[in-house]
Amino acid sequence: MLFTRPTRKKFATLCMGELTKLLPDREFLFDEQAFRLRTPGDCPQIINLSNAYTEVCQSRWYRRARVMRGFLLAVISTPASMPADFLDVRDHLLPGVREHAFFAFTRLNAETDQKAGLEIPVERLSSRLSMCLLYDLPNSMQYVTSDNLKEWQIDFAEAKSCALKNLESRTSGSLQSVAQGLYVSDWCDNYDASRILLTNTFRGLDLLGDPIVWVPSRNRLIVCGADDIEALAGAIGLVQEAIETDRAISCRPLRWAWPELSDFELDERHVCYPLWRKTRIQEDADLYEEQKALLDREFVDQKNDLHVGSYLVLEQQDSKERFSLCTVARDVDSLIPVTEYVLLVDSERSENERHLGPVPWHQFLLICKENLKLEDVYPPRYRVTSFPDNDHLDKLRTFVKQG
Repeated sequence: MLFTRPTRKKFATLCMGELTKLLPDREFLFDEQAFRLRTPGDCPQIINLSNAYTEVCQSRWYRRARVMRGFLLAVISTPASMPADFLDVRDHLLPGVREHAFFAFTRLNAETDQKAGLEIPVERLSSRLSMCLLYDLPNSMQYVTSDNLKEWQIDFAEAKSCALKNLESRTSGSLQSVAQGLYVSDWCDNYDASRILLTNTFRGLDLLGDPIVWVPSRNRLIVCGADDIEALAGAIGLVQEAIETDRAISCRPLRWAWPELSDFELDERHVCYPLWRKTRIQEDADLYEEQKALLDREFVDQKNDLHVGSYLVLEQQDSKERFSLCTVARDVDSLIPVTEYVLLVDSERSENERHLGPVPWHQFLLICKENLKLEDVYPPRYRVTSFPDNDHLDKLRTFVKQG
C-alpha cells in the first residue's frame, strides 16, 4: 500500500509491477528523464506518468493504490484509435475543462518526442482555463485532436455544440448548498468542472453579488457570491481540500457573467486575500516546476545551454509570510518565471553588493523591459537578454523589499 507519497522512481516501479500482472506478455521500460514507461522497439507504446503521479500524490493514502490501478486500467483499455465516422462518436463527446498548462505541457512533450498528430484544439475560457473535447467511454476518456476533427470533416464549434448538448442531457439535479450563499457540486462523474459551461448550473442560486466560480478539480465545482465574505472564505477552504485530494485543475476563481467567464482577482486588502494568495503561490510553484523539467529535457536534447530559472517560495523572517521569487544573474542566459519578487545577482560587484533585492516583479518589469523578452510558453516566462545596467540597478534599489 502507498502509505507515503512515493518518489517518481518508486511510482514508476510500482506501475511496471502492476502492468506485469495486467499484461504479462508485454515488457515495459522506464525512461527516467522523460518520466514515462515504454515498450521496446521502433514503434513503442508510451505511457506518460506525470499526471497520474500528481493525482496519486494528491490522493489520501488509502486511495493511492486504487488511483494508480485505475489509471493503468484506463490506459490499456483505451482504443488505439477513435472511430473514423463522426456518427459513431457524436453521442459520446463531452466538454473537458482543464488548466491551460495541461495542453501546453502536452504540446511540449509531443515536440520533444517529435510526435505528429497530437495537437489538441482548445477554447480559452480564462487566463488559466481552457476547454477541450473528450471522447467519453465507460472506463476511459480520449482527447479529441485536430486530426480527429479533420477526419470527421467537422469544425471545433460543431463538435463543441454536440458535446454541450450531451453534457446537458446527462446533468440532473443542481448544486448543493453547504452553507449560506455557498454551493458545491456532487455529480462526481469527472465532468463537474465542465458544468461551468452550462447556463442552468447557476440558475436559482441565492448569492450576494455576481457568481464567483472555482473548479479546483474535475469532480468539484464551487460557487459563491462576490460580495459574500463568509462564503468566499468557506469556498477557499473547500478549494484547498479539493486540490489536495482529487484530480486538480486550478485554484483560481472566475467571475461568471453570461455569456462569459472572466478572471476574478481578490484585492490585497480583502480579508480572504492571505488565504487565497497562499494557495495561488503553491499552485504556481507546482506548474513552474513541471514546466522546468520539460524545458530542461528539451534543451538537453537540443544541446541548448539556456538556463531555466526556478520558481522559488521563501518565507519572510519577521512576518513568516511566504512569497515567490526568481533570480537574474549577470552573464547567465536564462528563462525566468513570473514571480512576486526578483533577486538580482551581479558577479562583477563585491561580496557585500553582489545581491540586489528582492525587488517587486512589476517594478522590475517596468524598469528592465528592454532587458527582457516574453517567450511563447505557458506558464509565461521571460528571457533575460541582458543584465540591467548601473542606472537600472540604482532605480531598482529604491524598491527593495525589507525583512
